[in-house]
Order: sequence, then structure tokens, then C-alpha cells
Amino acid sequence: MLKRVIQKKKILIVKNVKFILDSVVDKNNTISNVSTKEIEFYKNEIKFFEKKLNNKQFMNKAPKKIIEQQKKKLLEAKKNLKLLTNV
Repeated sequence: MLKRVIQKKKILIVKNVKFILDSVVDKNNTISNVSTKEIEFYKNEIKFFEKKLNNKQFMNKAPKKIIEQQKKKLLEAKKNLKLLTNV
């Protein structure tokens, strides 16, 4: 029995860098060829920003502008990870 395969592309833009992600999805919605490197990158980014934002010293000393930037980067990393893992 021949399985139908659909090619999907996702485009992520992070800090003016464009990532084009190709994935292959069969009729059972099984994903192949998803770059685990990008997934691991965003998982590590999320851990980094969460650790930083949970640091009381950082939160007490950093200017509000910097804290807001870090929160924005955390949300962006979470969004990109979700895009990568939900085809």
C-alpha cells in the first residue's frame, strides 16, 4: 500500500535570520526530517531566559527595559518552538 506524503515548509524569522524548515508528513501525520538542532536551540533558549527571569538579583537590579526585552525573547522562543513541534 502506497502512503501519501505531503511536503510542508515553515518559515521562521528570528533577529533578521530566516529559517526555512522542510518537513515530510505522511497520511498518519508522522513527521520526518524535522531539524532537532533548531528544536534543541529553542529549548535551551527557553531554559536560559526562564532562569534569568527567575533570578531575584537580576530582577532587582536590571532596568525595566531589559527585563521586558528578556520576557519578549522568552515568548518568541516559546512561539518558535511551538511552530517547530506542531506541524
